[in-house]
Amino acid sequence: MPLLYRRSGLDLPLVRRVAWHVDRIGEYLDPRLFAVVGGLIAGVIGVAAVGATMLEKDWTLDALGDSFYWAVNTVLVRGTRIRGITGRMGLS
Repeated sequence: MPLLYRRSGLDLPLVRRVAWHVDRIGEYLDPRLFAVVGGLIAGVIGVAAVGATMLEKDWTLDALGDSFYWAVNTVLVRGTRIRGITGRMGLS
């Protein structure tokens, strides 16, 4: 634990316990795992955004941005799935 944290008077057992567990987990996780998983998620979002733009919207940078925003929200399960995109394919 950093010395500044201990001197602040906030040295709580719960915080020390969580920090110990985080350190233990960090010893066994390979940072490349997060790079690969993050890259795969970014690839899926990119393919979905480009595909939605090509199939459903005019081919403009603004439409690609809208599709990218839609794809991110859909992957995070916060957006409207296919209802949010209407266009050439007639999906709405």
